[in-house]
Amino acid sequence: MWSHSRSISRLWPRGILAPGVRRPRRSHTLAGAPSPALVFQYVLDTFNTVEVTDEALQAGTLSAPEFEQRLACSLRHWRELQCQGVFLKVRTATADCMPVAIRLGFTPHLATPQHILFSTWLPRSPNVLPAGPSHNVAIQAYVVNEDGDVLCVR
Repeated sequence: MWSHSRSISRLWPRGILAPGVRRPRRSHTLAGAPSPALVFQYVLDTFNTVEVTDEALQAGTLSAPEFEQRLACSLRHWRELQCQGVFLKVRTATADCMPVAIRLGFTPHLATPQHILFSTWLPRSPNVLPAGPSHNVAIQAYVVNEDGDVLCVR
C-alpha cells in the first residue's frame, strides 16, 4: 500500500479516486482569493454543497463585525469554486450574527432552541435546495392498504 494518497491518485484516471483515497480539500490559492484565515472551515458534500464547520462559529466567540467579514470572504471564495449551496448553523447564543447572515443572502432553513440553520443558493440558477421541515408528526406505525387509505398509530 502506498503511504501517500497523491501517489495513488496519480495512477488512476482523472476524476476517479482509488479505493480508500479521500479527495483533497480544495485549495485557497485562487488568484485574488481571500486569505485562508478569513474563510470559514467547511466540508463539501457530493452535491458540491458547503456545510460550514468552523470551530469559532460553533463556539460563539465571533463578534458580529468579524462574522460579517469572514462570511463575506467565505461566500466570495465558494462562488469562485462554483459551489452550489451553503448551510450555516448559527447558535442562538450569538443572535447578533443572524441579521448579518440574512443581509448576506441567507434564509432560515431549520430552527431549534439551540441554533438556527441558514441556507443560501450561490448559482444564478433556480434554488434546488430542499425545503426545511415545516412540522413534525410523531407516529409509531404507518400502514397503507390497496385503496390508498392510510392508517397512522400514535
